[in-house]
Amino acid sequence: MPRSHLPSRLTTAWPVGVPVLAVLVLALTWGRHLGLLPVVLVAVVLAVAVTVIEVALIVTLMVSGGSKAESLAGTPCSRR
Repeated sequence: MPRSHLPSRLTTAWPVGVPVLAVLVLALTWGRHLGLLPVVLVAVVLAVAVTVIEVALIVTLMVSGGSKAESLAGTPCSRR
């Protein structure tokens, strides 16, 4: 469905609703011992998110940089 057909209430309500829900979850779990599994899952999700952002930035620079940006995806210790 194209974005223009989404109800405007839905597109403007989620930036308010998601942080409120996050604060509610945080308040309910504050001070509780959650165990190791949630910590590991959060760490993995954050690591994947950072990797995806870095890859997106490198690909964007390579696509828009032309021949000058060919070596951006190479390893930092490669010799040329």
